[in-house]
Amino acid sequence: MVGITHRGNLVFSEFVSLTGNVALFGNFRYRRHESGQASLELGIVEIGHRGNWASWDTPVLVELTLFIHFHPGTSCIRHVILSASKTLTVHQWEILVVAIHRACTSTLDPLRQLSLAFKENSDSFYGDLATVKVAARKDATIAQNERLYDLAQQVFLMQSQRQCNKCPGKVCECEVARGVVVDDRSYVFLLYPLDKSDVSTPDLYAVRVPFKNLVIGILAHQMLIQTVSSALLQNLNHITPILNILQISSCSLRGILTKVNAKHVDVMLKCLEVSNVRARAFDARPGLKFLMQKVGNLSKAANLYTQANTSEVVQIIVLIELCLDGIEKYSIEPSSLKDILAREEKKKCLTDSDYVENFLKKLHTKWSRLCESYASLTLVIPDGVGDDSDGDCGAEMYIKPPFQPFR
Repeated sequence: MVGITHRGNLVFSEFVSLTGNVALFGNFRYRRHESGQASLELGIVEIGHRGNWASWDTPVLVELTLFIHFHPGTSCIRHVILSASKTLTVHQWEILVVAIHRACTSTLDPLRQLSLAFKENSDSFYGDLATVKVAARKDATIAQNERLYDLAQQVFLMQSQRQCNKCPGKVCECEVARGVVVDDRSYVFLLYPLDKSDVSTPDLYAVRVPFKNLVIGILAHQMLIQTVSSALLQNLNHITPILNILQISSCSLRGILTKVNAKHVDVMLKCLEVSNVRARAFDARPGLKFLMQKVGNLSKAANLYTQANTSEVVQIIVLIELCLDGIEKYSIEPSSLKDILAREEKKKCLTDSDYVENFLKKLHTKWSRLCESYASLTLVIPDGVGDDSDGDCGAEMYIKPPFQPFR
């Protein structure tokens, strides 16, 4: 893998080897200006580009989003984001972050469709706001399903849940003991509107969500979130030691917080917020989690705790970094800080200082919710849990979902 250099003999094939695929930045052009300075320009911006660039039909967004969806070489995308941060113009950065935001949102569309069929805290696995059924089709192979179930475990279970304590140092045989049989059937969730249940042809109104699309979409989304997180968390100035709790690999390249506008950072923070909201919505529906456990052949209830935790923690870390930098840059005093927090959040930010004010408000909201969550969890802990004398106080606490699975 080669870096983006300013040598005049840099050929297009070298840049293709950098990205790993021609489809991503096939329209990037290496141009040497009359002044002798070299730059990398996104040629597709200049070809057939009319009107508002933010339109979802813009060829730039379509091409870049298609790459992110179907060629998830996120390590290459991360390398391009970090290494080309000084080369890309403000306009090109805007295109890039919006495309990533669109990809992060659309990869969770299957999950959003399923979540909308269930009410929060609902025990029903048949759906509340829509009738949910599962159809099986014999259009897959056993090898494909084995791989899909492995991906489902990676997506829907925490690392501690995937580890088997009964089979240390050998191939886990618990799945065989549970009687799980992998066949050649694929599964599709069928969502029927409640007001169309009496029609003669309900299939015309059904929304089909293949289980394969759901798993692969969430997996691609988590890879994108990992990429966004690693790009935002490189070499922070204030709270680097806290990064040890995250599964973010270190990188020698500098981060992008000091090289992009606050507007672009805000878009990437929205990617993390979308991830957190979708994951929490899924975890708040025990009936849907149980249904996913049965369809995915999971040994435990499906959950997106890791995704929700990662997106929330990364947001807090980045917001702390941005707020500390903003307070130092604009010399915000404690009295001014109270006034900022008392104002309403600005819907449209025009300057970096406006974004700093919104970052301060978001961080204040995050901390308030975190404290409320901690207080509510502390209140429901039974008395004497930490006073056990048998040494069992360190055991993991598990809250059973408030429903009984069918037999």
